[in-house]
Amino acid sequence: MNIFLILLKIIFFIIIFKPFSNFSVYNLGRLVEDLSMTEQARDTVALIRDQIAKHPVLLYMKGTPQFPQCGFSARAVEALSQIGRPFAYVNILENQDIRATLPQIANWPTFPQLWINGELIGGSDIMLEMFQNGELKPLVEQYSPAPEA
Repeated sequence: MNIFLILLKIIFFIIIFKPFSNFSVYNLGRLVEDLSMTEQARDTVALIRDQIAKHPVLLYMKGTPQFPQCGFSARAVEALSQIGRPFAYVNILENQDIRATLPQIANWPTFPQLWINGELIGGSDIMLEMFQNGELKPLVEQYSPAPEA
């Protein structure tokens, strides 16, 4: 009889507390983090998400395509330029809030960052590897219109 009561209590415990199984200290930390964001940080996150949504091929880089400010950004621009399709860019050196916030959103700590169709592709090493093995060109061409003649 005692075993039956113990099993019944275990089943009852599982039924009652199962809805809370997705709750964790990590989730609470994320909630606190999100609630404690400043207005400026929320604006920066919204700006980044808007840029990513509006530009199908977007490169976050140091400098500009005409004047890259680091070798990694220069290599990323070179690969995209050889594909010959238009792309947007954001010079993170001109906006320190984007520079600080984007790595948290993307879970990618370095620049440049290539985003295609709202998804992070990666940095210059991944871009160059994809370019060299022929994977980057069709992906860029799929989402970036050919320039008008």
